[in-house]
Amino acid sequence: MDLLAQKDSWLVYALFAIGAVMLVYTLYLLVEQRRSLVFEVSRGPWTYVVSVGLIAFAVGYYFFAGQSLKEVATGSVLFAFAIFMAAVRNGVGRTGVYIDGVRYAWAKVDAARVAKDHGNPVVTFRIKDIERPIRLPGCDVKEVSQFVGEMGKSYGFNTK
Repeated sequence: MDLLAQKDSWLVYALFAIGAVMLVYTLYLLVEQRRSLVFEVSRGPWTYVVSVGLIAFAVGYYFFAGQSLKEVATGSVLFAFAIFMAAVRNGVGRTGVYIDGVRYAWAKVDAARVAKDHGNPVVTFRIKDIERPIRLPGCDVKEVSQFVGEMGKSYGFNTK
């Protein structure tokens, strides 16, 4: 039984560390995106509802599961993930492309192109033979094409 208690204390520290790292990464991306994003994908209406739901679940889990340090650690990870969902955005910026909480730097892009899909621009970029598209609803195709062309000249990748 003593060995199990030791494993749980290790788990508590690991959960606190994961929550802290995720919160710091979220703050980094939030600051980075504030100064970089030029074209942003609007968040879905359910993003904030799910974030609030995760925070409510974390609080409820703490009160109904025993109010121990393990529940606080679990709640910290859920809280950090909820903040991540609410704060981090997808889009195209001066320093790179942001998709699903990951920043792909323009310096690592091999090629990028802009196409039109149902009136909205789609930026498809390639890094090491892997292509990723990002749809930018509500943005002007010509503005996005011009911006991607400028980034291609600045960072030396093909935009054809």
